[in-house]
Amino acid sequence: MKKVLTTALKILVFTLIGAHLLLHIAIHEFGHFVFGKLTGHTLSHVRLGKFLWYKENGKWKYKSDSAFVKQTKAVGQCWMLPPAGCAHSYNFFLYVFGGGLFNFITAMVLLAVLIVGNTSGFVMGLIIYHFVISLYLAIANLTIGGDGRQIREGLKSPTARRGQYWTFYVGRIGDGASTSFKDFTAEDFHIDDNVEIKYQSEILLLMWDTARLTELKQYDLIVERYHRIANSNIKGQKTMSPLLRHFELKALYACIVHLQDYEKAKEIYAQEHVQKELETNTATTNRVLAAYNHYVLDDAEKVNFHLEKANIIADEWNNTTEKLYIKELEELIAPSTQG
Repeated sequence: MKKVLTTALKILVFTLIGAHLLLHIAIHEFGHFVFGKLTGHTLSHVRLGKFLWYKENGKWKYKSDSAFVKQTKAVGQCWMLPPAGCAHSYNFFLYVFGGGLFNFITAMVLLAVLIVGNTSGFVMGLIIYHFVISLYLAIANLTIGGDGRQIREGLKSPTARRGQYWTFYVGRIGDGASTSFKDFTAEDFHIDDNVEIKYQSEILLLMWDTARLTELKQYDLIVERYHRIANSNIKGQKTMSPLLRHFELKALYACIVHLQDYEKAKEIYAQEHVQKELETNTATTNRVLAAYNHYVLDDAEKVNFHLEKANIIADEWNNTTEKLYIKELEELIAPSTQG
């Protein structure tokens, strides 16, 4: 009986802590929403933990999206689209700044209550607890967190601002979420050859340009993008590694599937961190690329293993783009499997 009560108490404590954290995350995301509306942004979708709300056919819908949390480790998101044509604008800084600012305002309100209020020991402890969480979220988010990084990069680099603009634009969910990069020109994503790539947001701009080149089937230019990033001075930085791997995988995809340059593909795949990413990451695209690589390496058993995994994940996410990758893979390996 004692063990059951102890277990129940632990569950209750963790549930209350989780509920409190969700409350502070909701305050943070509401701050983004308020300042986003003030600067002309349009709401795309909202996430709290695994709960996702988005608009489809003009109506708000809800679904559970635990796969997103597992893959990104993000626990909250208020995704808003910048006003059209403001890729060079500073107005999104208020939208990004609003989340941490609302956490800070909450902390100051709680501090005022502590100073002027006549509270009991339990209530005072609860207020102090929430004050600490609010202040921590505000400081961490606006200094070492993603929002602070976005603001710093955007203030220093117009190229970074454009990268952030396109990230918000292409990352929307629901109505109008299918972006065709064929509709955009090279100028929309252009980075001068003499510009030194230093920031994550600048790499993001190159990522969207890579997506454009993929749709236009200009695979040789994708490989050029890969070499530019691989040879930049940010390669060793930890925060950049996921994006750098993304470029390496895109280049790998271009080499194998479209340029049929298997020697170059093997050269990229020979890098230890590329192999690790392909063999352990749960993203559909990575599973497909792992299958491609084992096709190049003539390992049919692993091709089938990764292809099966890719189909499972694509069905879970219902991602049409990644299903297209799977179809291309199946068409590529069909002759060898039939033979």
